[in-house]
Amino acid sequence: MRKLHRFSLGIVALLAPLCALRCGDGRSGADTDLAIAVFGAPGSDEGQFAGPRAIGVGPDTMLYIIDRSGRVQKFDPDGTFVGSWELPESEKGTPTGIGFDLNGSLLIPDTHYSRVLVMAPDGTLLSEWGTYGGGSGEFIYPTDIVVDSDGNFYVAEYGEANRIQKFDKDHSFITSWGSFGSEPGQFKRPMALAMDSAGYLYVADSVNHRIQKFKKDGTFVLQWGTPGNAPGQFKYPYDIAIGPDDTVYVCEYGNCRVQKFAGDGTHIATWGEAGLDSGRFGSPWGIAVSRSGTIFVADTENHRVQVLIAR
Repeated sequence: MRKLHRFSLGIVALLAPLCALRCGDGRSGADTDLAIAVFGAPGSDEGQFAGPRAIGVGPDTMLYIIDRSGRVQKFDPDGTFVGSWELPESEKGTPTGIGFDLNGSLLIPDTHYSRVLVMAPDGTLLSEWGTYGGGSGEFIYPTDIVVDSDGNFYVAEYGEANRIQKFDKDHSFITSWGSFGSEPGQFKRPMALAMDSAGYLYVADSVNHRIQKFKKDGTFVLQWGTPGNAPGQFKYPYDIAIGPDDTVYVCEYGNCRVQKFAGDGTHIATWGEAGLDSGRFGSPWGIAVSRSGTIFVADTENHRVQVLIAR
C-alpha cells in the first residue's frame, strides 16, 4: 500500500505542545503537557477523511477509522496508511462506534441498519447479527459496543429504547437496562461505551451531558457531569475511552475538547477548544487510547485525526 501522512511518535514532541487549552469560557485544569501530531485532510484519497467519527485501536495495535462516506481506513501505530474498505451499506447513515472481540475482529454497530457487523482486520465481512425492533436482542439505533473478559457483548442503543443490552459470546440475549429519562440508570441517547480493567462499564449519556458507571450486571454505581463548559461539565459527550491506567477520557462534541478523569469522576485535565489549529477541534465525535497511553481523536468537522502524547 502507498504510505501517506506518516509521522513518528518518537519526534512528535517537536510539534506544537498542547497544554491546558481552554474551550469556550470554561477554565482549564490540565496537570500534564501533551505533544500533538495531526494527520488527514478533507477528501476521499488514502489517508484523507470525510468527517471521521468512529475510531478504535485494535488488539493488533492498528488504528481503525470510519468516516461519513462509509469507508473504514486502517493505519499502523505510526500513522502509516495500511488499507481501506467500504461498509456493506451506508446510504441511510454511517456508524458512530467501533469495538473489538477477543479474537481481534472488528465489531461495528451499524447504527442505521439495526445490526452489528463482525469484520476481519482485512475488511472481510465475517458475520452480522441483530434485527430491527425494540424487543430483547433487537436494535433500533445501536451506537457502540464493548466486550468483557468473558466474551460477553454490551451494546448501547437509542431511539425507542434508550438502553444497554448484554449478550453472551454466542450473541444470545442475557439482560438489558435503561429507559428514556434523566434519572440514574436512564439515558438520553447513550452514544458510547467503555470498560475498565475491573469490569466497570462507562456510558457517555450524551443528551443528559453526563457519564454513568455500572457493574456488568447493570447495577448503577455512580454518575458525574452536568451541562456546561467548566471542568467536569459536559456538552454532548459523544465518546469515551479508558487509558492503560484506567483513567477515563471523554470527547465532547459540543465543547470541542477532551477531558480526563479518574474512575470515580474526579476531574484530572482538560485539553482543547474550538478551532482549526493543532490542539483545537471541530465537533469531535470519537476518541481512542492505545496501550501505551497515546490518545487519538477523530476531529470530525476538521476532517482529520489528532494524536496526543503525554510528555
